[in-house]
Order: sequence, then C-alpha cells, then structure tokens
Amino acid sequence: MPKEKFKILFELGNDSRNNDQWLDYLQYGFDEDDVPELLRLVGDEALHQADIDGNEAWVPMHAWRALGQIGSPAAIEPLLGMFDEIVEDDWALSEFPIVMSMIGEQSIEALTCYLRESNHDEFSCVMAADALKTIAQSYPACRERVILVLSTYLDAPDPTMPTLSGLIVLFLIELDATSSINTLRRLYESKQVDISCAGDLEDVEIALGIRERRTTPAPSYAEDGVEEAENTIPQEPKRIKRPKTDDVFVLLTYYIERFGNEDSVLDVSELDGFFAALNCSPQNIAPAIWLPAIWGGVEPKWPNKTSYEEFTHLSFTHYHHVMESLEANEFHGIFLERDQDDEVITIVDEWCSGFLRGLDIWPKISEQDSTKIEEILPLFHLFTTEEGWEKVDNLSSVALKEEQDKISPTIQSLFEYFKGQREKEKTPIRRETAKINRNAPCPCGSGKKYKKCCLN
Repeated sequence: MPKEKFKILFELGNDSRNNDQWLDYLQYGFDEDDVPELLRLVGDEALHQADIDGNEAWVPMHAWRALGQIGSPAAIEPLLGMFDEIVEDDWALSEFPIVMSMIGEQSIEALTCYLRESNHDEFSCVMAADALKTIAQSYPACRERVILVLSTYLDAPDPTMPTLSGLIVLFLIELDATSSINTLRRLYESKQVDISCAGDLEDVEIALGIRERRTTPAPSYAEDGVEEAENTIPQEPKRIKRPKTDDVFVLLTYYIERFGNEDSVLDVSELDGFFAALNCSPQNIAPAIWLPAIWGGVEPKWPNKTSYEEFTHLSFTHYHHVMESLEANEFHGIFLERDQDDEVITIVDEWCSGFLRGLDIWPKISEQDSTKIEEILPLFHLFTTEEGWEKVDNLSSVALKEEQDKISPTIQSLFEYFKGQREKEKTPIRRETAKINRNAPCPCGSGKKYKKCCLN
C-alpha cells in the first residue's frame, strides 16, 4: 500500500455493509490526494474475485464509499468508466448512484452524457439514471434540471431497453415530476416501456396525482417472465452480493435466494430432489418446461443476459451431475443438516418437496406405471404433509433415520424401473421431417439454438 492508512480498508470487512450510516472514512485521513489509489482499489479485479468470507472482497465497497465522502469531481469520469464492469455486483448497483450523488451536482453533465450513449449495459444506464434521481433528491435546486434530463431521454428512448424506460418513469414519480406527463403519455403510446416497473399510464397518472382512480381494468403486469403481483410495482430481486467462487452449489444458492419467490424451490436440496424426479421420468422433459418450474411456473425477470445464462448453465451442470450419479448407480440425495444438542440432524423435507415438484411435471404415464409411483409416494409424503409430520414426531431417532435412508435407494430403483422406456425413447427413428438447421431454434422449446441444445 502506498500509505499506511489504506491498511484499514483491508481490516474493516463486511461488518458495516447493512448499515444505513456508512463509516466515517475521513476520520482515517483520506482526502483528495488519495482519489487515484481509491479508484484503483474499486476496480481491482483480484479484490472482486476474493472470497467473500474474507476482508479483501469488501475493500472495493469501502473504497467507493470513501470516494463519495471525499466528493472529488476528479472521480466522476473514472467511476462512470467502471459502470459496465461493476454492474454485475449487486452492492455496486445500489451504492454507485449514492456515491455519484455525494460527489454532487458536478456529476449531472457526465451522467447525462452517459445516459445518452447507446453502447452500455441496460443496468449501467439504470445506475446513471438512479444517480441523477438521487442527486435531485439531495440537492433540491437541481430537481428541475434532472427532471428535464430524464424526460428528454424518454422523448427518444432506446427501444431495446424497456426496463430502463420503466425505471426512469418510476424515478420521475419519486421526483413528483407532473411536468413530464405529456412525455410519459407519448412513451406509453409508443409501447417502449416495461409496465412491470411503474405500472401502466393510469397507474402513473394516479401516482402523480393527475387522476383519482382507474377507468379501465388493471392490466397484467407480468411481462417477459415476471410473475403477476397484486402490487403495481413488483418486488425487486434481493440485493445479495454474488459470491466470488466457481462452486456450483454456492452459486445456485445465490440465484435461488436472490430471485426466489413463495412458489420457487427453497434451496439446493429441493433443487436436487427436483432434478432426481426429472431424471427418473420415463420420457425426457424439455428444459423449456422444467426451468420455469424451478420458479413456480414463470422465470424471473433477469437483470441481464449474463445472469440468465449463468443460472441456466449451473442448472444444467447439476442436472447432469444427478443423471450421471444415477447412471453409475451411485446416487445420494443432497440433504440438509443442522447441529442440535451436539449431534447432526438430517433434514429431508425440502428434498422430498423438490422430488414431488418434479413428479408434477412428468408426462402422462400408464396405469401400471402409476401403480409403481403410488407404491413409493408414502415415503415422500412422510416428510411433506402434516399427517406425515405427525408420524415423524412419534418416530424414534433410529426409526427416523431408517426412513430417511430409504430415499436414495428408492430413487435409484425408480430410475432403473423406467430405464427401458427412456432407452426406447432414444432409439433412432426414420426422419419424417426436414433436417433441423444447427442455427435454428431448438424444437424442444428451450429458446436456444439447436447446436447449443439437443444436438449435443
């Protein structure tokens, strides 16, 4: 470190991450002379890849907070230059706008130019718009200027970024920008706005106090995979820092916790049970069916393509891991554990719920096969129903473990039972239709190109 005081940033860790009141970094002697080194720390890739359980991973956060408190205009352009790189960090996505607002109204011009450029990630532009809104809230004298900037953008929005337009509408509502209503009406008429952000035009007019009540039925606010909710503005994904790791289970847990809802799988254990059911099915179940089923029927509204692709890749990785373990006759379910009274307690409830979730999307099966399923269901109902839980409460620890130990062998047996039907499904058949082009959409409905999906 060039200066002794920078060592403190490597010792603070994440203790203050959830505090509304940031630490006072100026008390450690940070000033404008330290801006270059603080900027270097914010963009240090090694720090961003560090283990989040250690202190180093949180150094960039402390560095950008210190930059905000210093408030140097010299940090504006370098920070803007990091937006596209830092946008994957949920913490930065929420705090960079605050940092820019702390630097003050000197940031407005640069943020305005950034918003007008067309070569940025959509959520990088959201950060810029959010920063402008936050500046207007912090410096009331700048309010009309910021409203004009945001309204001007909506006069000619990027049609490929409807979520950005929707969030800018939301920011204008927060600024009580009644003067922008004509611009907003034109925007909604052009249909270049995601209505899941702030609602439809009538919702916006009500929020701005221009209208008292709706005169038409409320629309469905579910668009592009967003689950319809009773509230006009849906709940945002939880702000959780993405772990700096390649561990499949850790990353799957991150995505489930960030995007999960009341109807989605709860954890990796439930997902493991879900994939076990899919792999035991007598017929292949297309990803276009089972991917949305992870979320209770409809996929989340992904903030960017990278997040969607990573979650999909992680899901397929674990799906195939379950398949390979079943094919090798080495399957063992991933059950939860907790420490209780100096002993480890195994919990299979979530896993069994996931297995039943998977059974729900099986194709129709014969009466004989249904009988096979009926034979094994009591084992899984033991851990997923109120009646079953009452029975569990009356079991000794030894008897309970015996029931839990039946699960993995039962799944292995079910996999073998339907193996013949799966093999028959894979038997080559005479092609009745034209050959599928490698770059054409896959007929399984996954949305991927054929060469990236079932061709492999």
